[in-house]
Amino acid sequence: MSSEEKSTSSRFGRVVTLLPVLIFTTLAAVFLWSLLYKDDRLPSPLIGKTVPQFDLPPIEGREVGFSSADLQGQVSLVNVWASWCVPCRVEMPLLVALAKDGVVPIYGINFKDDAEAALSFLAELGDPYTRLGADQSGRVAALDKTGTLTKGRPELTDMSVAGGFDRDQVLALVAGVETFSEHPIADAIVEAAQRQGLELIVPSAFEAIPGFGVEARIGKHAVAIGADRLMHRLGLDVAVFSDDAARLADEGKSPLYAAVDGRLAAIIAVADPIRPTTSKAIAALHSLGLKVVMITGDNRRTAEAIARRLEIDEVIAEVLPDGKVEAIKRLRGVNRGVVFVGDGINDAPALAEANVGLAIGTGTDIAIESADVVLISGDLRGVPNAIALSKATMRNIRQNLFWAFAYNVVLIPVAAGALFPIYGVLLSPVLAAAAMALSSVFVLSNALRLRAFQAPMEAENT
Repeated sequence: MSSEEKSTSSRFGRVVTLLPVLIFTTLAAVFLWSLLYKDDRLPSPLIGKTVPQFDLPPIEGREVGFSSADLQGQVSLVNVWASWCVPCRVEMPLLVALAKDGVVPIYGINFKDDAEAALSFLAELGDPYTRLGADQSGRVAALDKTGTLTKGRPELTDMSVAGGFDRDQVLALVAGVETFSEHPIADAIVEAAQRQGLELIVPSAFEAIPGFGVEARIGKHAVAIGADRLMHRLGLDVAVFSDDAARLADEGKSPLYAAVDGRLAAIIAVADPIRPTTSKAIAALHSLGLKVVMITGDNRRTAEAIARRLEIDEVIAEVLPDGKVEAIKRLRGVNRGVVFVGDGINDAPALAEANVGLAIGTGTDIAIESADVVLISGDLRGVPNAIALSKATMRNIRQNLFWAFAYNVVLIPVAAGALFPIYGVLLSPVLAAAAMALSSVFVLSNALRLRAFQAPMEAENT
């Protein structure tokens, strides 16, 4: 099913769910009319019997005339009125809050595809009095690290080589391999080599191993670069760099290893600066009662160092790309709501698996395509803003639906002639049209109040 079909199906489902109540009210009013008037002089609206004119008993000394055309007109009026009641009450706040193309540029938030489902879930996520409950463990915000909590633009900070290797030669080989990689860490290594004026040789063979690293051949040298698990896979012992790895991990840096011609050659430290707004965004999520979880492929010591700095509740580290999906499944558990925020190619399956996936707009196209909501600027403060906007929109929809049902429950019986036996009053079609217009004006005015919505955090817009 296409995105447009899913969105249309969702909207139609809401309307279908609400319309039976209104239709029942309408039919009950018409049926009551038919029971009150059993006199042969007056036709039943359910039968549609026609006679030229009816002389009804005088009301307060007045003669009252009532024709079958009047009666049929009232019944038609009821039917037309009922058909206008519900859909615009639901759609109008969505159109105002999300704008015609689904974008709210001022808040840097883009709700995609089935916007109602994402809005509804985010509104529940931010409210402790919903079915998700007030327990923090029942409402989880899971965050990827690289490019989400961090800037995604790492810098090479440390490099130690093993005995028998030249630092510049190893860096040139590693940077040459990384020219074929699109990972931000690769860019940092290449930039460092270029700044030192090293000559980079393009590899003749290159293979990326998801979750482990890369292997390549440059000239006569076989080069492998990746996490410690790649070295273990190659049968290499990284214990010689254990002290360096422990120190770097405690500093929140990601240690990588390089092997040349089957020998462990170097440990490389790359630091990805944390976004300056990350800590404020996480504090805002905590204030909403959410549990914050970080999911990353980094080693545990590095991940936990960053988590301590940002006051993150739980860390799931050393996760392979397909492991992120399993992590999301475990977090969802039973009756548990999980949103996942990510930016990379490896995050796309997890974005699709979460109840609602939020993609960083500065990330990869596949992540943006897989997400339900896109934070255009890449500012993590857009997450609490999206939750707040969802709550305001759903509250506006509930207000409109209450108005629609209260307004029409009162006036549909009047349109059906409920006041005629007592006061001799029939609602003029002209007045009915004005009343219907007043209802629409009220709904539109209420929806337009969303334009005055103030985001709880000042996120970047571009």
